[in-house]
Amino acid sequence: MAMSRIQLFGEFLLKNNVITSAQLLDALSFQKEVMRMQSILQLLGNTLSHTEYNAIIEKLGEGESVEQLALETGALSANEIHEIRLDKEFRLPLGEVLLRKGYLDKHLLDQWLDAFAKQDQNQDALTGLLGRSSFFRALSAEDLAALIPEFKYKSYSAGERIYGQGDESDGLYFIESGLVAMRVRAGQSQREINRYRTLECVGIEALLHGTVRTENAYATMDTVAWRLSPAAFHALLQKHPGLAIYAARQLSAR
Repeated sequence: MAMSRIQLFGEFLLKNNVITSAQLLDALSFQKEVMRMQSILQLLGNTLSHTEYNAIIEKLGEGESVEQLALETGALSANEIHEIRLDKEFRLPLGEVLLRKGYLDKHLLDQWLDAFAKQDQNQDALTGLLGRSSFFRALSAEDLAALIPEFKYKSYSAGERIYGQGDESDGLYFIESGLVAMRVRAGQSQREINRYRTLECVGIEALLHGTVRTENAYATMDTVAWRLSPAAFHALLQKHPGLAIYAARQLSAR
């Protein structure tokens, strides 16, 4: 019997008895602590001199907490530390946390990541969604059916980064549900330049130009997407070159 899709990898592992609820909670707490530490370090890096910042990094290696060091330098107050906004760009992937904690080994993690990606795709539903999208709707039913197995199921929590500026292009993302924001770095902050919604495709530009990512993509709400690999994308363009022209026009319009 096919499994119903589960949006979160941790929930998937828990349902399949790969990890316990206590292990999942511990891993999620560790994720949050890493985000907190890195967010504080980023603030300190923007405030302190290079020498002062390096001294803090050295003390962290000796086991001191980043909060205590921030207080000792006077760079941040206790209230500022308490109210710090966590930068989700620093979130560690859950799989990496589970490896660090020793709850899974690399072989087992890879097995379950593959199983998560291959959850029941509900091919009829995905075919219908692709047929309604502006990018894929020109394809015949036969072409869509042949393309379905090439898609990998992906899910992201609100605020989670999908890919980052400077990353190698890992494919095209077709949004089944949710909302994705595109941001670029502007000094010490990021500026939103675009948003993509249900039935739209994300990440085409780098694929078309053969370059690294030039923007950061974030899920601004819980988002379900399907990723088409670069090889499958380019094979599709070779068979239907008009799609490349359409995609270029859409990018220009945006």
